[in-house]
Amino acid sequence: VIPIGLQDNSSGIVCAKYGATGMGWLHDHGLNKHGAQPSDFRNPVNVGRAGIFRRFRKYALKNLNLTQPDNPNQITFSILSSKDKDRRFDFVNQIDAVQRSLPSTVVKGVALWEQTDWLSQIQIALNSLVFVSIGGGGTSPAFFLPRGAILILYGKEYEKFDWDLWNNIGDIRVHWMATPSMENDTEILVNLIKQEVQNFALVQGLRK
Repeated sequence: VIPIGLQDNSSGIVCAKYGATGMGWLHDHGLNKHGAQPSDFRNPVNVGRAGIFRRFRKYALKNLNLTQPDNPNQITFSILSSKDKDRRFDFVNQIDAVQRSLPSTVVKGVALWEQTDWLSQIQIALNSLVFVSIGGGGTSPAFFLPRGAILILYGKEYEKFDWDLWNNIGDIRVHWMATPSMENDTEILVNLIKQEVQNFALVQGLRK
């Protein structure tokens, strides 16, 4: 790495005890805004990059010494995942409705963003068949969801945070729902999850 603005007598070498790698330009939404308005979706940068995302996921898991469980079966709600009051939800009613509808399935509300370290967040994602969250930073563990998993993201009207990434990630099924009507749409959420769980089981059966 050659830093910009070196003096002529500098070595040109950067030394560090620790380093980090990331997706850089591939991540998030490029030069576009987060996704609060329809105009934010005009210039996607991640079309056709699903394979790169999957290879990066595989590389990261290998370096973390983590493996994908054979039978992910947990429904995870990422709760309280934003500091903004109008985007900070505990999903209590939604969790209760899904648990009553699918009593044999593990349904958890986890404060991933505030109370869980990054490694644990990845492990939770690896074990999740369904991941529900407000769009934004609290959704980042979903990058490690298993192939064919279901990601359900909430946002205000027209709001689809990080749409460019999630709609082009390729091997997970992504759905968008609105927070203004979320309490009235609980039945829709439950039916969506039930249908997608059945779809996942069907696809997994075909792959065997």
